[in-house]
Amino acid sequence: MDDLTPQWLTTVLATSGALAAGQRIASVERRPLASGVGLTSDLFRVSYRLETGERGSVVVKLAADNELRSTVDTLELYRREVDFYRRLAGRVPLRTPRVHLALQDEGSTDFVLVLEDLRCLTGCDQLAGLGVDGSEVAIDAAARFHAWGWQQPSRLAELESRFPSIRNELTRTMYPTYFEAGWASYRCRAAREPGPALRAVAEGWVDALPSFLDALAQPATLCHGDYRADNLFLDADGSLVVIDFQLVHQGCGISDIAYLVSQSVEGASLEDHRALVRRYCQALERLGVAYPFAEAWCQYRVGVMFNLVTAVVTTLSWPSLDDRGRRLVLRLVERAGEAIEATKATSLLA
Repeated sequence: MDDLTPQWLTTVLATSGALAAGQRIASVERRPLASGVGLTSDLFRVSYRLETGERGSVVVKLAADNELRSTVDTLELYRREVDFYRRLAGRVPLRTPRVHLALQDEGSTDFVLVLEDLRCLTGCDQLAGLGVDGSEVAIDAAARFHAWGWQQPSRLAELESRFPSIRNELTRTMYPTYFEAGWASYRCRAAREPGPALRAVAEGWVDALPSFLDALAQPATLCHGDYRADNLFLDADGSLVVIDFQLVHQGCGISDIAYLVSQSVEGASLEDHRALVRRYCQALERLGVAYPFAEAWCQYRVGVMFNLVTAVVTTLSWPSLDDRGRRLVLRLVERAGEAIEATKATSLLA
């Protein structure tokens, strides 16, 4: 961040069209943003003042140096996000921050993103949790995003090298190690013993992974991969803006819905889960995509179990978390367990 000078930012924003010809930035102020919450990147809000006195701000995202960096590098998460902003932002039917710069170093995994600052929007709070009603806007937005790539072989083939299938070799070979380390970390941090449903899934997760991946690979579309409350912002008109595209991949879209509901929605009953899956199917149907509820419900419950991996792996960043971050990562695992129990997902393990 010390290299972010007024001259550098002037060039970036002028090139993106955010500054008119001849406008120059006179000064910048850098402040860390969302530190201590287990992020895989470093975020900064950069406020600037033009020579004319006008003010503005952007968000700058850089590679982090924390406990998860080796995992991030192995899975090419930074490269995926840079590629998303360079190739797909504005092309897919999903509102995202305006991107002013998206670059990755050719000699390392270091990268830089300069993005629109969403400070005037209302951020969703994952620790507080979304209500069932609050998740409906996010489900409708996800359906529009998923419908864009749903069973579009030529479109998906074009993107396959950049955004691989959930059933790729790295997922198959690396996720067992990540899950086992994450589960051990969670057990060390949790204040209470996991319930029987959560324990059953955790103890059988590695063995079940190949069947999870097979179940979640089709019908293929483009998935966000980290579709949760802390990555969602609401505009004044009720529309949704989505951030964080490091886990974009190809697979069945219901996995995004399972992740959203199982780790962001507080206190969902079996009826709530079923109603939200039905809403997703109906939203797709209005967009011309046929996805029967019975198929969606079965894949949703698989997704609830599979996405436990993200919750437990996040506990590995415990040393760098603040109090909110530590409470959040524990609650994510607890919510996942509650969703597994509510949906009776363990019946699919037999």
